[in-house]
Amino acid sequence: MIRVNTRISYSCLETIFVITQESVLPRKKPVQRRSTELCATMVEATARVLRNEGYEAANTNRIAEVAGVSVGSLYQYFPGKEALVYALLERQERRQLQLLREHLGRADGSDLESLVRGAVQALVDFYREDPQLARVLAERRRYLVGLRPLPELELAFADLISAVIQRHAKQMRALDIEVATFVVQRAVDALTLEAAVRRPDFLDDGRLAEELVQLIIRYVDGGAH
Repeated sequence: MIRVNTRISYSCLETIFVITQESVLPRKKPVQRRSTELCATMVEATARVLRNEGYEAANTNRIAEVAGVSVGSLYQYFPGKEALVYALLERQERRQLQLLREHLGRADGSDLESLVRGAVQALVDFYREDPQLARVLAERRRYLVGLRPLPELELAFADLISAVIQRHAKQMRALDIEVATFVVQRAVDALTLEAAVRRPDFLDDGRLAEELVQLIIRYVDGGAH
């Protein structure tokens, strides 16, 4: 049985819809290149509407208009607004993961502080590129992920961080790797996201990045060196 978490109005007619786990899933997955590109266009249109007009202004009619498609085409793939926002959130999380993987791959062999500094700056830059979209998604992220988690992405982020901790263990104090991975992952994610929402100026002037680097280095070192 699917649990109903809330009720929300999101159409231009102010019709009340019940949002369930199924509400955030696409109706069908695109198979051909053309349908894949169509879905990508609709997700990008969702980003444009959220960024420029805000969450409340976003509805399926407006998103379809910005995407240049009919509402009927939109409903072939997405049951409603929340499914589009969820797809956008997943896209952004995958981009963030890819950015981190690329950085860690290039920095392989670097000392611990250089590795941490580069990874933190990459994540700060990610949020700095589009802070308005980050702010809107942040307001919906906890609810949507609570409704339907993204365990694959959560595990992928954790695996990256855990691998770094294990690879540089000799430069750190004795750590419970599972706990340390959780602490580092949540601290960086929460603080960068909060900065995007509340203090985007911290993303621009380098202060947040430096404090995050010091927080992580001092946490994993613990005065061991």
